[in-house]
Amino acid sequence: MTSGTARPITSTTVTTNGTPSTPAPSDPARPAPAPLRAAPAPTGPTSGPTGPAPVPAGPASASARDDQVIALVRAAAAGDRGAWDDIVSRYVSLLWAVALRHGLSESDAADVVQTTWLRLLEHIDDIREPARLGSWLATTAQREALRCIAHRRRNVLGEDVETFDGPDRLLAPPDEALINRELAAAARSALDTLPPTWRSLVELLIQDPPPSYEQIGADLGLPIGSIGPTRGRCVRRLRAVVDTV
Repeated sequence: MTSGTARPITSTTVTTNGTPSTPAPSDPARPAPAPLRAAPAPTGPTSGPTGPAPVPAGPASASARDDQVIALVRAAAAGDRGAWDDIVSRYVSLLWAVALRHGLSESDAADVVQTTWLRLLEHIDDIREPARLGSWLATTAQREALRCIAHRRRNVLGEDVETFDGPDRLLAPPDEALINRELAAAARSALDTLPPTWRSLVELLIQDPPPSYEQIGADLGLPIGSIGPTRGRCVRRLRAVVDTV
């Protein structure tokens, strides 16, 4: 027996390339690693990949939409150009759909849409239910579309005269052109009765396209917030003068 320093016993393994590989001796003083454990599942509420679920539509959301439309109408009546832009972007597709549904050409439909916006400009202070602005615009567009059809339509008589049951009720009466000229003359006379500042305001508002409220205020020396109410008073004064003619 040969005495000497004792060596720790190691095991030799063979690697994949055939060379022996001797691992490092284990240290009996080093503690064994703790066993791995899975992470606990979350207990709190989580949202899905698309975020929180949307709030279902109901009476509360409908009331909120009505309040938003009412606020837009009031702001537009007070001269807020941004509110006007929001109203146009919200309802312009509806007006085009109503006009095209009556079989109008693109140019006639554009006239109907433009005239409907003009009617809103004239009567925005008189709308009794601002929350139903969409219904008001749709009804107005339908009336303008029927009026456009009446102007464009012509009677075509067939060979069988017995099938003729009278004039088309959608056609304008023969004296409509004369009546329109008289109304235009009455409107000009009524415009002359307005104070100079009001008359200048109306002349600016009926331009196509109308200038912005900022430009009107700068040209006439009017506060921007007073342009909308002044426009409403002008329209009511003109309507009263024309009705008395």
